[in-house]
Amino acid sequence: MILFFILLLFNAMVFSSELVEKQLPVKGLTRSYAVNQVQNDTKTLKPLILALHGGGSRWDKFAYKTTQSNLLNAANNHKAIIIFPQGVKNHWNDGRKHLKNGIDDVAFISSLIDYSINNYGVDKNKIYVVGFSNGGFMSIRLAIELSDKITAIAAVSAQLSEAIQHKKMTGNVSFLLINGTQDPIVPYMGGEMKSFRFAKSRVSFYQLKLR
Repeated sequence: MILFFILLLFNAMVFSSELVEKQLPVKGLTRSYAVNQVQNDTKTLKPLILALHGGGSRWDKFAYKTTQSNLLNAANNHKAIIIFPQGVKNHWNDGRKHLKNGIDDVAFISSLIDYSINNYGVDKNKIYVVGFSNGGFMSIRLAIELSDKITAIAAVSAQLSEAIQHKKMTGNVSFLLINGTQDPIVPYMGGEMKSFRFAKSRVSFYQLKLR
């Protein structure tokens, strides 16, 4: 599973494909996401990659600027479905207290997974989530709360927040965590985060119990 993410991150080749923005009703809200054109072929079961933008960003900025289209190109080359969901007001409710906005993003991603399996020819045993910063924290939350659906996650500049460390996993999920030892916001060894815009929170991946 980890090899799959490494191929996506470092073995991307140029591939021309546009993302199509779509909508999905979830719990009384109309949520939006963008999906690549590979979803038009439903004859063969394909892997699904859910790519979550960072806090204050948008799906299009994450797809085309932050990742420089590398995730999109790699997904196309590997014949995978890639979806860039959009967070409400450009943020994800990743479980930390200052981001609890009443939006059920776990239900949104869960519905996206189900919809993709039923409509895009997705292999239910190959569901991957990648996220950066706020999106990385959300990826970790999803791995815990949707461990019966998700195969593996890759979280960049994110760790397990103390707000959700008590939650238990019901399935096995592979983790790839990418953090910098000199990151000024997310401490490499856990501890108090120093955020520019939000209230402080604490993180500690080492207390995560895989079950």
